[in-house]
Amino acid sequence: MKITKNNQNGFTLIELIMVMIILGVLAAVAIPRYMDTIENSEIAAEDAVITNIDAALENHAIHALIEDGRRVWPDNPFDALKVKPQSYTEDGTNADSDQEWTFVDGDPAYITHQRSDNSRWKWEYDSEEYIKCMAKKTKKLGKKGLKKLNTDSKLTDWIKKKLNK
Repeated sequence: MKITKNNQNGFTLIELIMVMIILGVLAAVAIPRYMDTIENSEIAAEDAVITNIDAALENHAIHALIEDGRRVWPDNPFDALKVKPQSYTEDGTNADSDQEWTFVDGDPAYITHQRSDNSRWKWEYDSEEYIKCMAKKTKKLGKKGLKKLNTDSKLTDWIKKKLNK
């Protein structure tokens, strides 16, 4: 009597195809989510930089008001920042490399940023228009706020009190 050994040292073709289908479905779900995560993190980073610039500009104007008696904003908004973004360049042209921030002084002047997907985003900036924008914000303070803002000597005391709180 002859005994034959049936050795199965591998996977069948059907099993391999099923594994490939499962991996394909997982990749089809995971890759778009990963790309959305990258895009969302870039948007959050942009928002953080623009928010920091806005806060630094307001801080710069308040310090100028205390020292010189009038609110002044810098020509380049990045000059108001104590720490500029690592990828900020002063070449004065549109951002042309990933994660680069630039300020283009023109008419109109604008801040540019290039994302890792090579899309460029820009924010217009004009120190004179910024003053007008801030004046509109101060009008929302009401009559008390306007009276305090219109009186120079009282204004400095008022701002110092606000800064010390």
